[in-house]
Amino acid sequence: MAKRPRILDVDAHVVEPSHVWTHSLPRGFRERMRLRAPEPRARTWQEEVEWRARLVLACEREGLDVEEVEEAMARAEPGLQYLEVDGVPLLPEVARQVWAPLAAGAFTRYLPLIRGGFDGASFAEVMRAMGVERAFFYPTVFLLLLAVDDMEPGFAATLMRAYNDWLRGFCAADPGFLHGVGALCRHEPEAMVREVERIAEWGWKAVMVHPQKVKGRLLSDPAFEPFWTRCEELGIAVGLHGGAHMRLPDAGTGHVRTQFGIHAAANPMQLTLALLTLLEGGVLERHPGLRVGLLEGGCGWLPFWLWRLDSAYERDGWTVSEHVRRKPSEYFARQCFITCEPSEPGIEQVIDMVGEDCVLYASDFPHLDHPPHVQEDASLLAERLGSRVAGKILWDNGCRFYGVRG
Repeated sequence: MAKRPRILDVDAHVVEPSHVWTHSLPRGFRERMRLRAPEPRARTWQEEVEWRARLVLACEREGLDVEEVEEAMARAEPGLQYLEVDGVPLLPEVARQVWAPLAAGAFTRYLPLIRGGFDGASFAEVMRAMGVERAFFYPTVFLLLLAVDDMEPGFAATLMRAYNDWLRGFCAADPGFLHGVGALCRHEPEAMVREVERIAEWGWKAVMVHPQKVKGRLLSDPAFEPFWTRCEELGIAVGLHGGAHMRLPDAGTGHVRTQFGIHAAANPMQLTLALLTLLEGGVLERHPGLRVGLLEGGCGWLPFWLWRLDSAYERDGWTVSEHVRRKPSEYFARQCFITCEPSEPGIEQVIDMVGEDCVLYASDFPHLDHPPHVQEDASLLAERLGSRVAGKILWDNGCRFYGVRG
């Protein structure tokens, strides 16, 4: 039997409980967060029978006790589609329309997590069974909460600290497996620096920021220069992680209106422009020791984009010569990383352009747009790229990005 490859998941996600904001926030802030779920509609007899049958079959498939799962479901909180901030739904209408059927699918796909209340121990147990040896965790609810552009800086900073405190407890359940990535709000640049220093004292190795413009500031804005400097000094990696339905200025949602369009465009469009911002603004030039990851947007677009940027640099590089002193592809190969979708076209071309040390593997578990096919993903990468290169993508490169020992 072939030996299983070592897998480091560079981008998994927590599912935050509502008590992070109902109990962890100071008074004056927690009252601004509400879960306004409508009264549940009584099921018809036929609907109840169908639901019960699906539940029993799912439990049998997963080896779970039906009554135990039903009790866990009864304790479950209302979904993200019901969360309001200052009386305004966090999710726009187009997202709320699709959230309920997606959440229903989660009950049958992730019953072990539901049974465990989505705590750290249940994540470690389920992901180890999938073949993952180490995982780094990003937010779900707070990915959206920290992307409300008109939120006042003090509120955003309070949310940031509350989430990171909670995540520290989540990871304490299995510190050898569960690794926290500090979530930062870009509403208050000074607070970002303080939070980087705080999480570094915990031994954490990375933070995440949104790639879009926040409060009118690009990632290259001078206000963020102390943040980039401190990350480089402390050896803290920075993951750029956006997503759909953010309440931020966005190249994707500004041109489309449907779930189909928003979900297709959001992540890769955000990352494409963010990479240009870091290059054009001189962030990568000024901070050669900084490690930057482009997460959850695929990688097939990267060869074309770097080719186009290199071509533009040959022609117009004199206009940015103070901040950009080498080809964009050279900066990327030196200090940037990107996650791949094992089935997407173009991984080979990425490796040809920037080398085999820049590509990472991420499951996005437990988000429903990425089913948990970790072993299938590992096999496909080995088939396409060979076991040596696949091993680097699945383990070595993630260790290098996060600055951890293999």
